[in-house]
Amino acid sequence: MMPAGYASRCIGYDEEGNINSVKYLDEDGSSVITTLGYAEIHRAFDGSDLVSEKYYGVDGLPLLRAGEYAEISQQWENGDLISRTYLDAEGNPIERRDGYTTAIWKRNAEGVNNVQFIGQTGEATALEGLNLATDVSTNTEGWSEWMTPWRDTENSCFNIGYANLGPKAEGDSYSSQVEIEFKGVSSEPGKQFLFLTQGAQDGKWTVGNVWNGELVNLNEVPEDGVYSFTSTVVIDDNMAKVSRFDLGFRCDYWASGSFRVRNVKVEKGDTATEWSPGV
Repeated sequence: MMPAGYASRCIGYDEEGNINSVKYLDEDGSSVITTLGYAEIHRAFDGSDLVSEKYYGVDGLPLLRAGEYAEISQQWENGDLISRTYLDAEGNPIERRDGYTTAIWKRNAEGVNNVQFIGQTGEATALEGLNLATDVSTNTEGWSEWMTPWRDTENSCFNIGYANLGPKAEGDSYSSQVEIEFKGVSSEPGKQFLFLTQGAQDGKWTVGNVWNGELVNLNEVPEDGVYSFTSTVVIDDNMAKVSRFDLGFRCDYWASGSFRVRNVKVEKGDTATEWSPGV
């Protein structure tokens, strides 16, 4: 069995070459619930744009993923994601446990893509406390897959998602948090070990990022175990013009070992609060 809880999988493709279905099987070839929280996933695309994603159990019926939603519906405009709505097993909008049903991305006059959260009755939800980390893949226990850096390499990098901070201005505070488990880490003799958080900004490296070395910056090999990190960053004028902040890690001169993450959260405010699922 694979670490994610399955022995094999059946993958389907659409005419554009997109993966539009995955079914997970055990060693006997029977459908099995994986650690991702579902046995089967179906996707629909418009070109390369993902417009829907549905989750199913071993019985082939829609399944509420992590007790929250059974389907995601997305709208796009000129290749940009403009909305994401969460649906129940009957295809009706459902309010997530953190209080919103739809996330809407809108560009302001400066071209910055901001996010707004809308509840089931149509009211806007305040940003404070909501997890603005997007598309961070985890299993039902909340952990990512194990990541193993290239051996004896400078700047071996992993991206795990991104954050869209919503309407922001110079002087606003945003807090980040993450738990990291290290296993079997060692460094190359005579070379400087490094492990830190980093991320591009709208695909560039010209301004700051809320997810940076102030969150995690290790130059000594960590012992096996789980570590918690938090940091708060104040937005400057240049960061206020950024739409997307990538969430990543840089690893220098690892000789062995792996790491995985959970409880990834980026939120508005100067205090890290209880983790909740990202948008």
